[in-house]
Order: sequence, then C-alpha cells, then structure tokens
Amino acid sequence: MDKDDILIKESANTAISAYGVRISNDNIRVLFPLTNYKSGFAGIAKVDDIDKRVFVGNCGTNSLLDLLSWAMVPGLTPISMIPGFSQVNDSRSFTIQVENYVSSHNEYSGYKIIQTGQSWGETLAQINSWERNQSGVGLDGPGAWTYLNSTSYLLNNPKGLSAAFELSSNTKKIDFISLNASFVGGWWDFNIPGTRSGDIDMGLWPKGSINLFWNHMPELQLQKN
Repeated sequence: MDKDDILIKESANTAISAYGVRISNDNIRVLFPLTNYKSGFAGIAKVDDIDKRVFVGNCGTNSLLDLLSWAMVPGLTPISMIPGFSQVNDSRSFTIQVENYVSSHNEYSGYKIIQTGQSWGETLAQINSWERNQSGVGLDGPGAWTYLNSTSYLLNNPKGLSAAFELSSNTKKIDFISLNASFVGGWWDFNIPGTRSGDIDMGLWPKGSINLFWNHMPELQLQKN
C-alpha cells in the first residue's frame, strides 16, 4: 500500500475518533484519550509505532452552536466582530500538550506529529500545522489561509509580530494533504502553502448512507490529484 494511503487512512481514523466515535485499527492505538473543552473543542491523539507517527485529531463541527461559532471566526466571514476564537486556542493548547508528552518520553524519540481533522477540524489542523511546522491531513474542510492572514490573527497569535513576516515571505511550505468531497472542502485556494489537494471518491460511498463519514471513513479508498 502507498505510504500516503496509510497516512490518510490513519489520519481519517483519528479525525473521526475526535467526534467520540470508537474506531479500531490494528496499526494505531490511543495515546491521549478524547479530551473535551468548554469551548466545544475536542481532541484525541493516536500513535502508529510502526511508522513512528503521532496523530493529533481535531474535532470538527458537532452542533448548531458550534456551527454558529465557527461562522464568526475572524477572517472566515465578513460579519465577524469577535477578536479571537476559543476553539483555536484550545486546539493549540492540546497540540502543545501532546508535543510536550512526546518530547519528554524517550520511547517516542523520532516520532513525527501529524495534524488531522474533518470539516472545521481541518481548519484547526491547518492552523496548528502552520504554527508548529507539522505535517497534516484534512478531510472535507475549509483551509486556514484566510484566517491566518486576518488582522485578528496577526494581533493575537503565539509568534507576535514575526507572524506577519512569516506569512508574507512566500517561502514557507507545509506538507499538508487536503481531501475533499463537498463544496465546503472545495475551498482549495484557502489552504496553507504547500498543500496537496485531492478528492474523496464519492462513487465509492454506499448510496443513502447519511452516516458514511462517521462509519466508513477509514475504509474509504481515496484518490489524490
């Protein structure tokens, strides 16, 4: 099996697990159990000991209130007046917690951290990938480039004023894979630089399965551009 295919399937497994769905996979195990935050963010971390990868799963939109909050994220909609977004901060904190755990345990020396998420979770994954220089895989979600270039982000981010230079330098590229199946995930122009984009083959989905994403994502065959 192609290494990208294994990476995508294990990323998808972790992304869906961030919704609280129990999905087994013989190649990966839970490193950090599902952690829920007051903001509505939820995160989970899984590890592949064969390929030495730690997957950070960012939960996507999981309620109407969550959707309304997402719509108010600065830089993603013109109506936004909120200067920050708590789920972004909580996602960042969860990533740092996983990073610190991995770096402080010798058994994870050489392991690579992979960001992943579905729907709004992909946006969070792209933000973390950009800020932490980590690879990632996103599934059917909008990119984070508009948000990262917003005035709100530039005034409220971990790197301070240096973030503006990094964003405008046109030299930084992140190894991120964005796979899409709907108009939401079709905003490829808004992905972070370095993103490889492709499609989830809808023809492989069982007809009439409204819960396909939650039940079958790890088994989907994915085609990449």
